[in-house]
Amino acid sequence: MKRLTLALLLLAAWVHRPIGRRSMKRLTLALLLLAAWVHRPIGLRRRLGAQSVQKSAWQPSLKRLAPLTQSKPTQGTTSAPGQDSPKVVVNFVHIPKAAGTSFLSEMPRHGLSTVTNREACLRDAYDMATAQSIMLHMTMVRSPRAHFLSMFLECAYDGWGQAVTANTLFPRSGNVSVDFETWVDHFLSGERLGADAAFGCYNPQNLQTRAFTCSTGLWNHTSKHVLHLPSSADALVPPLDRALETLTNRLDLAGLVELYPESWCLVELRTKGQLPSSCNCTNAQRAQHEHITHGVPKHHWSELSTRVLEKVDRLSVVDARLYMVAANMFLRRISKVEQTLGVRILCDDRRAAFEAETGYLSNRTDQITALPRFSQTIVTSEHRNCSPLAVTAKPRLAFGAMIRNEAPYLLEWVEFHLLVGFDIFYLWDDGSTDASLSVIQPYVDAGVVLLDSTRVKASQEAVYTKMVRQANRDGVEWLMLSDVDVFVFPERAMSLRDVLTGFNSSVGAIGLCLSQFDHNGRMKRDADPVIERFVHRRKIDDPFNGAMARTSSLLRVKNVVRMGIHHPVELLDGTHFVDVLGSPLPLWPYAKGKDLPGVYEVILANHYYCKSYEEFKTKNARNQKWGSKISTWSERCEHPWQTGENDTTILKFLPELKSRLACAHSRKQTPREQGKPEDR
Repeated sequence: MKRLTLALLLLAAWVHRPIGRRSMKRLTLALLLLAAWVHRPIGLRRRLGAQSVQKSAWQPSLKRLAPLTQSKPTQGTTSAPGQDSPKVVVNFVHIPKAAGTSFLSEMPRHGLSTVTNREACLRDAYDMATAQSIMLHMTMVRSPRAHFLSMFLECAYDGWGQAVTANTLFPRSGNVSVDFETWVDHFLSGERLGADAAFGCYNPQNLQTRAFTCSTGLWNHTSKHVLHLPSSADALVPPLDRALETLTNRLDLAGLVELYPESWCLVELRTKGQLPSSCNCTNAQRAQHEHITHGVPKHHWSELSTRVLEKVDRLSVVDARLYMVAANMFLRRISKVEQTLGVRILCDDRRAAFEAETGYLSNRTDQITALPRFSQTIVTSEHRNCSPLAVTAKPRLAFGAMIRNEAPYLLEWVEFHLLVGFDIFYLWDDGSTDASLSVIQPYVDAGVVLLDSTRVKASQEAVYTKMVRQANRDGVEWLMLSDVDVFVFPERAMSLRDVLTGFNSSVGAIGLCLSQFDHNGRMKRDADPVIERFVHRRKIDDPFNGAMARTSSLLRVKNVVRMGIHHPVELLDGTHFVDVLGSPLPLWPYAKGKDLPGVYEVILANHYYCKSYEEFKTKNARNQKWGSKISTWSERCEHPWQTGENDTTILKFLPELKSRLACAHSRKQTPREQGKPEDR
């Protein structure tokens, strides 16, 4: 188009040579108009939705997040060239005070349109949209404390909020902190149902989960604010399993308000097939986004007192759990995209700010344990895209273990550790007579599990030494050595990879204390995952549980010279054996670490030694057959059950683990003759 324009301009100049004819002037004018028309931006029309020319500045409303731009927030957007071209249709459902208005205002300049622009029930909107050609089903969710404060301020300062709360007892003393606590106390004092009970504005109790669980049968409900005012007491504490089913089976993406720019990166990738350059952390010019404030003053929940925040937490128990699961899924999706494309989307400053903003949620497990148990299967293979098994090209994190008749547990153990960041597994079969090898065969075929089933008798020390050598040849950086009744995971982060980057090159190995879990009052084995069935453990200060001697090890493979059982006994000069806080440990912790207090943070290791009484008896009978030391039920399981405490930290991974297990069960497993199965 540029070349054609230039040619027309030259032609116009030639025609307009001084021959003195009026007709030539008219022809010149016509050619200039034609050139201007040709040069309109149709030739720049966005292929697959390239970025708009003009962007609006945005700043996070949460002041503790690292600012992405120093520009002042603006209201509204400007249409981009080519905006009249066909748009990609998405189904974006707006949850109140979760950046929905900002997101909707940005959609046109990203070449997107939505089939709904109202605050609808997600299930209704999904059922309506499945009959149309939809590229993406999504919503945005928000950290509960920030969400609560934002709802109150909307009712207090926005024009709509002031209108609906007029002539009500909505607190308006002029002191935001006092008025907010009065508002929260109002909803704590009883079941507040209907418009009058909520001052005509929001009923904040678990509002986000209500959006995930409600259904009116009509996506275009007569009220645009169907979520604001619940009419039944059941809606105030919605069923979490129903919300998780909506999240997992009916949505392609639940973005996070706290990671708003990163959420847009995933939307761009999904709808256009490419990632904008501004999404790469190496690009100094980060994208600018909308932030519509509705006239609400700057605010942050950290300015509230602990007393008030505890009240907010009581009203948002289910929302907190839903948000934790959604955040986990979002971060894993980001990580997978980063690994696939070789870019960094979630930059270090943004990750640190996000963890600071949402860290309070990890301290709410006492409230979360009171929730109903998840349904046995949240996700089925028919409702989700199950990715095929594939080995990482350059494995960084591996787990090594010896197995013997672990068929009922192997699938969960492997899938869990894939979930938290492990790449491959070194397994030594120590004479299994059950279906263990059949269970892991798909993982062996995919190269995810490297299995030695030669049935050659070898000591544990010799097997571990062989695994370290193999991991070194494979280029593995970190190798965890333990048993398949040990589950290793990060305390606060979602991936062990993120935690391990914090250990410098002088660390040769990290000792992990084992948290000893008991039978949880269960006498019979059932089909629920191990991490769901057993959430009761010995107290940290229990003499059996609290010794640094009771550890397993994460090894930096290149620094290991000689192995013992679970621990290195010799490391390269200049490298050290440390605990998870970086403090030095003796290389022979069984003999020298008995007086050292255990450290149970940063990286956790849950040891499910007992399980149910039925499983414990089977394990002991098997150990007796193979000549191992026999433990008593009273010593290892019954006493801690009477004196221990609940620990549900690991349950943040449970919904995604169940999704992975559903996919794993759907894969065709290769039958393999393993002899007569042992009675489990």
